[in-house]
Amino acid sequence: RRYRYFYSGLLGLIAIFVIFVATWLALFLAKQIIVPIEALVQATGQLSSGHLDYRVHTPAIDELAALVHSFNHMTQQLESKTHELQESNQGLAQANAELDDRRSLIEAILESITPGVVSVSAEGEIRKVNSSLRQIFPAETVEKTKHVADLFSEEDRAELAYMMNRAQRIGLAGREFTVKREGQILHLAVTVSALER
Repeated sequence: RRYRYFYSGLLGLIAIFVIFVATWLALFLAKQIIVPIEALVQATGQLSSGHLDYRVHTPAIDELAALVHSFNHMTQQLESKTHELQESNQGLAQANAELDDRRSLIEAILESITPGVVSVSAEGEIRKVNSSLRQIFPAETVEKTKHVADLFSEEDRAELAYMMNRAQRIGLAGREFTVKREGQILHLAVTVSALER
């Protein structure tokens, strides 16, 4: 009976020890899994708040360590891409501002020169005119006209088309035209210059 009590007690102590070790081991392994996952969840929240420089420094093992490493690598790439995008947006905004400045300068120059200037497409459609052209031709005619050939008589349209084709080949063509307007006869020196697209 004494041996039975002894071995029963010994088996009970061993059982308690095994349960204690198993519980401790389970908690330890759970902590190894839960802590990195909590850190990743917190990092995801920081990332969604806009903190792209946030990194996970929690130690992890096995697949979780690979996951933490992948997350940190992803946030680093995302941060660098965001910086590149911001720099390119700043460069794009600067380029647009420079284009607007040049466009304003060209328009100011066009408006200040005495000769009438008409900017047309390769097909002859009017894109832009300056104010001096409205002094040569009636302003309402200029506003309504969509094609540059419509500003000239039928006799001169063929010659104007020839000049435009010649300018596209060699860059420049010129000729004098006589235009009748409101009882007046205007002698115009017309120069066609082809610009690169």
